[in-house]
Amino acid sequence: MEKILYYRKFPLHVAVLLILMLSASVAALVGIMSGMSYLLPILVFFFSSFPLIYWGYSIYMRNSYLITNMETLYESLELRDHQIVFPKPLRIQVGSVEISWSRSAGGNTTFVKFYPSNELFSATVEVPSNIDFCFAYKRQNFFYLRMPAIKFLDDDYNVSGDYVIVSILPPMSFLPSKFQLYVEHMNDYASLSCVLKETKLVCELYYTRPTTSPSTRGTYVKLVFERKHLKAKRVLFETKEPFAKTTFEADLLPDFSDTKIIVFNAKTLESIFLSSYGNTKEFVQRIGLPLSEKEFIMGGSDFKILLGLSIPFRFDKKAWVDLKGEIQSKF
Repeated sequence: MEKILYYRKFPLHVAVLLILMLSASVAALVGIMSGMSYLLPILVFFFSSFPLIYWGYSIYMRNSYLITNMETLYESLELRDHQIVFPKPLRIQVGSVEISWSRSAGGNTTFVKFYPSNELFSATVEVPSNIDFCFAYKRQNFFYLRMPAIKFLDDDYNVSGDYVIVSILPPMSFLPSKFQLYVEHMNDYASLSCVLKETKLVCELYYTRPTTSPSTRGTYVKLVFERKHLKAKRVLFETKEPFAKTTFEADLLPDFSDTKIIVFNAKTLESIFLSSYGNTKEFVQRIGLPLSEKEFIMGGSDFKILLGLSIPFRFDKKAWVDLKGEIQSKF
């Protein structure tokens, strides 16, 4: 078992500085509008900044309280007989968590959303045998991650809208499944046979076009992820040769040797004070997911496998299938 603890403390000094700047701006504006009477801006500054600073301090204290309890929980978590063991019975929800960070013209958007499937009062939880896992990113544009998780409902771990999450990623593999794709344009065609096996997608591609009067320039195989405004692709194979018969494979699941237990709080990845591209990237790196490519997709669902023919001066001819691979724990 590998335990990972990830959090960021609420930056009280930054919040106080922003509050003082805002209060000073309001006071200056009031002073200008009142003919630069000195007393009125000073009163406005004092009475506007004090409650805001108190508000920021209360958030800081609640965040510190939650993190202290989260650290205690992290130290006490154990893995026994394929069960996560807590220090005492706790109210929890079992399900999956979605984590997303994205950049757009309107600014950065972050969210952490938990989807419960069951609620328990227990000191143990089974490591899931069926895994809901998807990971996609486009560098400097977005991250998307979905994985099995536990949400804690007790007051010690659920404070003022922030809550502790324990995500579980055991060694994974696909239940074997097969599918085929075929696409043609005039006398040119490509066929693709795929098998989900262990942690990989194993494919056999056949492509041919007449050498005398070809209607296509080549063929390609891609993974395509589209979820609302988040879009990424991963090229698995492409060729412009007039004839191709080849086998290739791609890793669709991380090759973990141990169960990873990731402990974090939602606001670390969701709060406007804490969340950033760098923080989300560091979180993903700590888990051990790949980040070397410009765009990347892996998992068992939420994306398409696409077979295409590249056609000069026209839209490409495409065939695709929605991947619905069943992921199981290797235990």
